[in-house]
Amino acid sequence: MNELEPISIGVAGEQDRPLAVRMQADVLKEFLRAIDRKKRAVLLDIGVPTGSNVEFFFGREVKLYVEDLLEAYSRPEYSTSLNDQRAPVASRFFRENFKYPVDFFDGLICWDLLSYLDPEFASLFIARVSAMMKSKSLIFALFQTRPPGGSDWIHQYRIVTESNLERTPTDRAMSIRKIYQNRDVTQLFDGYETRRFLLMKHNLLAVIMQKY
Repeated sequence: MNELEPISIGVAGEQDRPLAVRMQADVLKEFLRAIDRKKRAVLLDIGVPTGSNVEFFFGREVKLYVEDLLEAYSRPEYSTSLNDQRAPVASRFFRENFKYPVDFFDGLICWDLLSYLDPEFASLFIARVSAMMKSKSLIFALFQTRPPGGSDWIHQYRIVTESNLERTPTDRAMSIRKIYQNRDVTQLFDGYETRRFLLMKHNLLAVIMQKY
């Protein structure tokens, strides 16, 4: 196994921070409509916590669990530069985080966070969380499409309406680790069928996957 490289995360300067942007997100609307057809759905959001998103789903009678994946992933106790420690670090991460029953969630919202994870760790994470997903559950994910280089802002995504998002840079920065092509996405979500692929503005690929 390759090593889990030390996490590159930092605090970026206020003067360089871009403004928040709003974007059309028809794929999100499709995801939400599919979730609405499930009775009292339970979702997992692994992005930067956003109180208004919790309220948004509460209004749709959807129970939302929120786990800040990148905050947990960036903790020093889960990273090492020793090759023979790669598996134990991953095991410790999953032993201490994301402890939910099997067949628990009807949906997963990834936002664009998988682009910032070590690709091997991303695969392990999806494999782990898939056991918690019900049959026919849905995943909504965004992937960065611009070439990696240097640190990039970590964004918070706020649902404005069911087809509009607001993306706001946080004070955290990490490097994009992988640009996922369509084939990479289907390989990452093994055991899922593709419901939708769509290139959006702001260098994003939006996807909906459904578990078999």
